[in-house]
Amino acid sequence: MTKQCRDEQPNQKSYTRQAATYDWTEKIYRLFGFREEAYRRAAIEALDLQAGDTVIDLGCGTGKNFAPLLEKIGRTGILIGVDLTAAMLEQAQEKIDENDWQNVTLVHADVADYQFPDQFPPDGILSTFALGFSADYAQVIERSAAALAEKSGTLAVADMRWSDKLPRWLMRIGTKFAAPFGVSETSLKRDLMGEIGRNFPQTEQTLHYFNTVFVAVGTKN
Repeated sequence: MTKQCRDEQPNQKSYTRQAATYDWTEKIYRLFGFREEAYRRAAIEALDLQAGDTVIDLGCGTGKNFAPLLEKIGRTGILIGVDLTAAMLEQAQEKIDENDWQNVTLVHADVADYQFPDQFPPDGILSTFALGFSADYAQVIERSAAALAEKSGTLAVADMRWSDKLPRWLMRIGTKFAAPFGVSETSLKRDLMGEIGRNFPQTEQTLHYFNTVFVAVGTKN
């Protein structure tokens, strides 16, 4: 595991506390109709990965995306998981050990600082419910586009957004409910979809869950 990270940030402290139970939170949100796994799957499917491909999971957390990604790239592919929180990566490493995944590498880094490996140009880059937390999201998307250019690869992002179609008071209640996970009005109003559109010639965007969740896909063709 390579270490390359900034000093601990407020969101990181929250995720450190929740690392051991993080995978269970999806079950709680399902009670409210929030289908996190479905949104993750939609982003993964959009990457159109093939056996032997290289994929990078930015903000991989506990490795919830690893199994479906490895279903796509097989044992001959390469999966790199990047996350800022060491405790989350420890949970991801447990999944790797339990499943004997030999082709997964973890990198301890802020996604804003992560340097895409020249020796393994990616076919796909994924970020699910992570990139919106970074104030440097525009820089990350721009560098992702550059990294994907060699193989005409795809970036897929599933994340939260502020919905003007819902009453402001309801959005504020929802934001407060999700605050322990780092969600804020600032993070929800970051224009990830627009930035993907500015950096990729081909883009697709779909909205879910009362327009508060999006899956945005950009391809370098």
